[in-house]
Order: sequence, then C-alpha cells, then structure tokens
Amino acid sequence: MPPKRKPAQEAVLDTAGQAHKEAKGGLKIGDNLPDLVALETDESKPDAEKKVSLKEATIERGAIIFVYPKANTPGCTKQACSFNESVDKLGKAGYQIFGLSADKPKSQANWKQKHNMTFTLLCDPSQEVLKQLGVIKAGKITRSHFVIEKGGKVKDIQLGISPAKSIVEAIKVLGIEEEEPQEGSS
Repeated sequence: MPPKRKPAQEAVLDTAGQAHKEAKGGLKIGDNLPDLVALETDESKPDAEKKVSLKEATIERGAIIFVYPKANTPGCTKQACSFNESVDKLGKAGYQIFGLSADKPKSQANWKQKHNMTFTLLCDPSQEVLKQLGVIKAGKITRSHFVIEKGGKVKDIQLGISPAKSIVEAIKVLGIEEEEPQEGSS
C-alpha cells in the first residue's frame, strides 16, 4: 500500500483573481490579524526591551510583514534590502514594513546597521508567532510575506517566495505603479 500523501496547500484567489497559497494552520486572505504576542525588536537592549504588537501597529496603517529564515544570509539580505529600497514608495501608499525571523535582537540590530535598513525587525526566537502565521514547515521557517490592510485585514499571503520576487509581488498586490522617468530627463 502506498504511503498517504499530505494534502497540498489550498490556492486562494486574491482580489485580483490570482491564486496564492494559504498559510496552513495560519492566516487566510480576508482574515483579521489575530492578537499575536508583542515581539521584541532589533532596538531591544539587555536592560530594556522594545516590543511591537502587530495588531496595534495595523490599526492606523497597513503593514507588510516579510518573514525570512536567518538574518545576515545572502537570500535574506537580498529580500530585506529590496524592501528597504521601497520604504518611501510603500510609506506613501500607507504601508509600514516589518521584517520577522527567529533571530535575537542583537543579531537583528547588527544586520540592520550593516545594511542601513530603515524599518523595524521583529524577533521571535520562540517561534510562537511564526507558528501562528503558518510559516514553519518541517521545523524550518518558510520565506514569506503578508500584506495587512489598515485595520488589520489580511490582503495577501505569499509563502515560499523567492527573495527577489517578494517585493515585486507585494507592490503588485497593492497596485502601486512603478515610477516612469519624466520626459527630457536622462
């Protein structure tokens, strides 16, 4: 008798009619962001923790939460730097950016400083929030991103996305146009 196969993740259609994978055991497009535990940030120090509640952070502004396996590795750096290059464009569209991994605050802070990142990095060493989001597969963190609308509604989920495509897909789902060069400029 052949071994049982695990069911594949379901494809979910977003508002543009494109299929995206659902976070197994995690969030789905259209869900409201649950009240997740507040996470330490890259700005935490041994004598003073600084924490962010994603639910509270999305009350007044939208958010893009990109998830990466490990700070200061080539793919994760590529993903983070591409989001960093789009901070202003996403900010004008009403979205803030958060990076999320299981790394500790000091590692995150060093990586952030090394690459001049201008957004907050969140730390989940216990992987509690990462599990709630549904990005842990076979004990490993799956590179992903979540687009959360102002008020906390999940607009898009991309699981297992490449470092280069993460920002491209986030911008596409937000409907942000690429800026075209003005006539006469070189």
